[in-house]
Amino acid sequence: MNKLEKSVEKSLAFHLCTGKVISSVKELYEEIHHMSEDVFSHHVTSHRNDFSNWIKDVFGEKSLSEDLAKAASPTMMKKVLNSAFTTKAAAAKTAAPKAAAKTAAPK
Repeated sequence: MNKLEKSVEKSLAFHLCTGKVISSVKELYEEIHHMSEDVFSHHVTSHRNDFSNWIKDVFGEKSLSEDLAKAASPTMMKKVLNSAFTTKAAAAKTAAPKAAAKTAAPK
């Protein structure tokens, strides 16, 4: 499981204006697919992006946060998050063989 899929403790979770609690970036990605425009607009305005701030402050994902800060619509945000998951998954696949090679016994 990568960093974006891990749930954070309740005190660090994101609380939507509807009262729903989101504990991971993966949950945010899933929730945005069902989020109303009113809820999205409450958290993303021309002056702030609560989702971007949460990802930077809680997960330390500065690059992802910067990309999300530019996402002015749910569609754009879904694309940014989808790209982040795709990139992380590809990085994990290439890192696993390298890690295994480092731990392999010498011949």
